[in-house]
Amino acid sequence: MIKEWHNDGLICTDGGALGLLITAHKSFPDKERGSAAAVKAGINHFLDTYKDDLTKALRDGLVTEADMDAALKNLLRLYLRLGELDPPGVDPYAKIGRDSGGDVPPWERPSSRELVRQATDESIVLLKNENNTLPSIAQSSRPSQ
Repeated sequence: MIKEWHNDGLICTDGGALGLLITAHKSFPDKERGSAAAVKAGINHFLDTYKDDLTKALRDGLVTEADMDAALKNLLRLYLRLGELDPPGVDPYAKIGRDSGGDVPPWERPSSRELVRQATDESIVLLKNENNTLPSIAQSSRPSQ
């Protein structure tokens, strides 16, 4: 699928997703197997604790160096594009958003916070459960027949 979408950058899990593969979804017996499967599926950035488990998966042959190379290739390509590996002062993106705001990062400026608050306020949707159309927690937890 990654090749179909021509993605050559970051493929990231949600926070906690790796752990949920084991606990909630019960797709894998442990994080070692779950992290190996995720890397083989194209994940190259985890928002979970994974290094020890993935290292063990590599050592145990659940994932190969070629699998790791494929995942890291795209991640390193992204870091190069973003200037993350450039020496200080050379990174072309380091000053974005800082030229007009001094040393305050753009996401910490009052104007940014106001814009985020406005976007949040305008995106809230309140659902009214007329005629009990929406499923209740009790309904959604019942096994289907």
